[in-house]
Formats: sequence, C-alpha cells, structure tokens
Amino acid sequence: MRIEESIVIDASRERVWAWVGDPSTYRRFMSGLTRWEAVGEQQTGTGARYAMRMRVGAAEVGGLIEVVEFEQPGDIAWTSITGLDQRGRWRLRERGEGRTEVMLRFTYQAPGGIVSAISDRFSGPLVRRNLRQSLEELGRQVEGAGPGADGADLPAPLEALGRGIHAARVLAATRVARPERPDKLVRLGLALARWGPTPAGGYTASAIRHPHAPAVIDERGELSFEQIHRRTNSLAHALSDAGVLEGDGIAIMCRNHRGFVEATIAASKLGAHSLYLNTAFAGPQLTDVVKREKPAAIVYDHEFAELLGDAGARRKRFVAW
Repeated sequence: MRIEESIVIDASRERVWAWVGDPSTYRRFMSGLTRWEAVGEQQTGTGARYAMRMRVGAAEVGGLIEVVEFEQPGDIAWTSITGLDQRGRWRLRERGEGRTEVMLRFTYQAPGGIVSAISDRFSGPLVRRNLRQSLEELGRQVEGAGPGADGADLPAPLEALGRGIHAARVLAATRVARPERPDKLVRLGLALARWGPTPAGGYTASAIRHPHAPAVIDERGELSFEQIHRRTNSLAHALSDAGVLEGDGIAIMCRNHRGFVEATIAASKLGAHSLYLNTAFAGPQLTDVVKREKPAAIVYDHEFAELLGDAGARRKRFVAW
C-alpha cells in the first residue's frame, strides 16, 4: 500500500531540511513514531541504518531500515532491511516567497495472504492520519509555533471512546461494517479499538462476523475464524506463561500452514513483535539475523531444527509443525 501526504510550510527549504535531514529530530514531530535510533557508527547520510517503530492503532510496526538516497537539501529515501517491508521518502521543493512544499511518502506491505489483506484494509486510514499529523507538527515546529494544542492527552475513557469511534469510521469507509445487530457492531468496534489494524484485530473481527466461515485450510483440514480466535487466545496465554512479554520479539520460521497464521495472530494478541525468518536462509544467516534482532522466542517447523541450532541457543523455542 502506498500513501502520500504533502504540506506547504512558510519557511525556506534549508530551514525545513535542518529538521528533515536530521533523523534525530523525527521523534519530536512524527506522529506515532515510538523509536528511531541510529544503528552503527554512521548517524546520517546514504548508508545510515536506523531501528524504527511506528504505532498504527494498537500495534507497533517497523524494523531495521537503511537510507538509500540522501541529497541535501531536497530528498531522503529509505528502504527496509528487516521487519515490515517498507519504503519511505521525504521530498522538499521550493514554492516561492520563502515557502517550501514538503512531501512524505510511505509504502508498505504486510506478510502475504489473508494477513496482508486484513492488515492493509484497516491500517491505511491510520497510517495516512499519522503522516498528515506529522507534516502538520513539522510545520508548527519549523515555523516556531511549537507543539500543537490538539496533541494534549485525553482522559483514558475519552481516548478509548475516540478509538472506538474511529474504528467504526474505518469499518464504514472500508465497507466492512454492513448492517449488523447492535451488539455485534459494538463488539466489532471494541475489537478494532483494542487491537487496531493488526492480525489480532482482523481475525477477531472476522470471528465476530463470520464465526463458522473457513479461515485456514491446510494439510490437516479446515479451521473456522472462531476456532482460530480461540486457539490463538490459548496460544497467547501459553506464550505469556512461558515468559514472553508484551514488546518482546517472536521469530517465526514456518511454511504456509496454520502454525504460521496462529503464531502471527497470537504474537499480535500478546503485543509482541513478529520477526519472519526466511525459510531459504542457511544456518549462519539465521544466526546473524537472530543475534541482531534479539527475539525472546522462536516458533519453527521441526524440519528447521538443525538450522536453528545456534540461532536458538538460550532462547525459548516452540515447534509449530
């Protein structure tokens, strides 16, 4: 999915670049950004790498990114190395009378299949809102107005109500919310308010609307959305009991079967970050990735046990298939 927003700021391109060209300032104005830290000695410019995470609804997405274009004072582009498949770009253009047009573009792709379809459908409006708010706050900062008053914290009940209203709007805009019984519609809104545009939110909503519809069909048969919902609740509790906490990473190395889907949803319900390991990697590559990303646990198919020997050392391990 590709999302692009732009704004005209009453400041020179060099003045705007002083902010956009320095990633250490991003957390001061980028909405939803929870992490943007340099990885390695290079702090800026082409080749610089950063660990970044952005909150989208109730979920956090991100990974390791690398700057692939850095032309001051006009363009910065980056692409993902690990984590969410993403590409981003800042572009600054002079618009006369000391003004600058600032464009922010973000392209991303969730893991394939139904997980991707559900995530993309619900996340688009939230990502667009983050981009728009980021540009507006950048304008306030550059023009010297400081943080906007609309960023003030709301009491928890009002914030929850706001999330619920926004979730209902998303449902209506994406044509997911067709006429429903009021109790079912409320449960849908609460599920999306709790988990946002995540696999947990998407599958829980599907379990409410279509509990008996087939969700996964693999070599072992068929599972309905209700069955997936209950099984992943149990799996999330079991992972928590095993010591995996909210915010931890869970590496997943599975082929296309229920284990891959259920591990992804359970991690999402737990608030853990999924790290998808390439099933074509050799042992040393897996060890390097796991060493760098430091997941708390690994979920894998038994056929990969030997490959994960070194990577899985001193980590919790769970066999999915």
